[in-house]
Amino acid sequence: MMESMDASMGGMPYMAPLWLIYSLSALFFAGGLFYYYRLVKPNSVKAVYGYYDWQNEVGHGLCMLAMASALAPPLWQLPSQFWAITLGLAAVFFVVRACTFGRKLPYNKWWWDWAHVGMLGGMAVMFLPIDTGYLSYALEAFWLWFAGYYIWSLVHDLQEPKVYYIGSDVSHLAMGIVMFIMTALPMTLMAPGASMPGMNMSICHGTPIPSPHQH
Repeated sequence: MMESMDASMGGMPYMAPLWLIYSLSALFFAGGLFYYYRLVKPNSVKAVYGYYDWQNEVGHGLCMLAMASALAPPLWQLPSQFWAITLGLAAVFFVVRACTFGRKLPYNKWWWDWAHVGMLGGMAVMFLPIDTGYLSYALEAFWLWFAGYYIWSLVHDLQEPKVYYIGSDVSHLAMGIVMFIMTALPMTLMAPGASMPGMNMSICHGTPIPSPHQH
């Protein structure tokens, strides 16, 4: 991952205010509830979109809850291994889907499943104890594209606003922005006690966090 920016005073990595981090956690938790509400309302979803895809609802809900958990460890946080495995397996599932039956779904654009692979896999990385190295540049580019696409989508959908469309746009946009920040500036949204090994690995590329015992 890229080097994080240090605060101008003391050289310690900058962290956003806790109220902001926890507010984002609450937003993502609400996003998880939004997608799992859609999961149990197939007729309602189909009436709006013209189709219902429970696998997408599960995948998006997982991402939302993983983000909520990662941002607010004092409130609730499942082990990083749980999220790494769960999100990783979900990413593998969408790889298989993109190469097989997903191509035959009449409503499914060819790139949607691959976007889900990037979304799930990109999130899984931050829970893995690995230094992504130059892969971080690709991840940052993906999250920038992801956020940009949903800015466009939100502007378009606001012309004829519907709750499901706007809720989806806002959820995706928030994910894209926050994940870009977590990738480019790892410590910025890492609250005390957070368990995100991928964000901690080197903060980053040989830029260690100063020890309180160092002078």
